[in-house]
Amino acid sequence: MKKVVRLLTLAFVVSLLIGCASSSDVDNLQAQIDGLKATAVKAVSEAANAKNATINAASRAAVAEAVAKHAAQATVDICNKMDNMSGPGRPRETYKPSKQRRNNKTR
Repeated sequence: MKKVVRLLTLAFVVSLLIGCASSSDVDNLQAQIDGLKATAVKAVSEAANAKNATINAASRAAVAEAVAKHAAQATVDICNKMDNMSGPGRPRETYKPSKQRRNNKTR
């Protein structure tokens, strides 16, 4: 009976020693966790920078669109003014092909 108790006690102690992690294992895991935390903080920072860059780009695009619309409207206004420069009752110039072109078309 004493042999059985000794064997069971020895088996219990061995199983405890095998199942426990050493302090170097815990330190290694903690170092990995700290490294992952630093990586996560860096990723969050880069995501925030990308978001800010996107917001700035959208703002600049909106300004560029407004400038382009203004330029287009100014162009239309200038064209209308030029059309009206001939004055009332005066015929506007129309495109007339040259005589050579007219002769080539009739052949």
